[in-house]
Amino acid sequence: MRLLFIRHAEPDYSIDSLTEKGRREASLLAKAAPYLEIDHCYVSPLGRAQVTADYCLKAIGKTAQTMEWLEEFEGPVDLNQSPELAHAYPGVHPEDPDEILRGGHRLPASISYTGASPFKKDGKPVSGSESGNEKVYRLRRPWDIGQRYYAAHPELADPVRWRESEIYLHSEMPRRYDEVAAAFNKLLASYGYRHENGIYRVERENTETLAFFCHFGITCVLLSVLWNMSPFFLWQNLVMLPSTVTELISEEREEGWALFRAQRIGDQSHLFAGGERPSFAARYCEVYSDFSEETGRH
Repeated sequence: MRLLFIRHAEPDYSIDSLTEKGRREASLLAKAAPYLEIDHCYVSPLGRAQVTADYCLKAIGKTAQTMEWLEEFEGPVDLNQSPELAHAYPGVHPEDPDEILRGGHRLPASISYTGASPFKKDGKPVSGSESGNEKVYRLRRPWDIGQRYYAAHPELADPVRWRESEIYLHSEMPRRYDEVAAAFNKLLASYGYRHENGIYRVERENTETLAFFCHFGITCVLLSVLWNMSPFFLWQNLVMLPSTVTELISEEREEGWALFRAQRIGDQSHLFAGGERPSFAARYCEVYSDFSEETGRH
C-alpha cells in the first residue's frame, strides 16, 4: 500500500486559503496528480488544504473525505504552567491578556482573567477574578522550539522518553497526539494494516494508494506513528515545503508483517517542471543575518 502526504500549497493564513503563488503551485501539482495514481483521498478540514486538494481532485475526477483529525497539529504548550519553558522559545515574553485576545489567540486554560476589554471568547466575556491585568504567556506550538533547547533535552528525540518531556507534559499533546494516532491507525486497519507491537500486521494485502492533503505539523505526527519515533525529532529535522509530496510504500519482508518506508520526502519536482520556485513557507532563515519576507524568518 502506498501513502501520499501532500502539504497544502503556499498559504494565506489570514483567510485560511492560498496566495496567488499558492494557486500556481496547486495548479502545477494538479498536472502531476494523474501520475500519482491515487485511489482514495482524505483532506484536512482547513481551507488551505481543501483548496489545494480541489485542484487535484478535479484533475483526477475523484472526491475526498474530510477528516477532522487531519487538521494542523497544535497541541499548544502552556508556558504559564512552567515558566522555565520560555527558554524553549527564543524571544518570547509575557503579554497583556487583552493583546493576546485582540490578536485572535485564545488564553491558556490555566489563566483566570477578568479584564476591562470588550473582547470575548466563544461569544462570551472572558471570565475569572484572580489575575487581573497580570501579563501571561500565550500558547505556543510544540514544534516551534529553538535548536539549543532541543539539543539540551535529548529526551525530546527519544522514541519513548519524549512523552516525559516538560514540553509534552505542559501541553495539550497527551490528548491530541493519541487521538490522531488512534484515528490514523483505525483508518489503516480498515485497509488491512493493523498496528500491533510497533509494526503493522497485514490482515489483507492491499496495493491501493491513499492520499492525505494536510499540513507539515500533522504529517510529522503521522510519520512518527508509522515509524515509532518522536514527533519532535521530525519537526526539528525535516521540512516539507508547500505543495510537496511525501511518499511511503509498505514493505512486507516477512509474510503478514509490514513497515512503511519513505521513497521520497517533500518532493518538489512538479514545481521545477513548471518553472515555479518553491515557497519559503515552513522554513526559517538560512543565515540569521538574512531576514526578509521572502528569504528569512527568525
